[in-house]
Amino acid sequence: MKWLEFIIKRKILVVLLVVLIAILGCVSIFKLDKELLPSVDMNGAYVNILAGDMAAVEVERKITTPLEKQLQGLDIVV
Repeated sequence: MKWLEFIIKRKILVVLLVVLIAILGCVSIFKLDKELLPSVDMNGAYVNILAGDMAAVEVERKITTPLEKQLQGLDIVV
């Protein structure tokens, strides 16, 4: 109950403390080390093939496997 009475009697002090904490939080966010979130370079490709109503086994056998074999033949693919 004493905390509640303190907050009610000293509204301006409590608001100033909240604003101070918010400002310190914003300042600390901008001073964070940039290496915490390093940039990530993704070297890759995305292939989207519409196979209609084909079963997953057929898609793998007729589309995915031949495509992977052709891509493995390229020099730039590791």
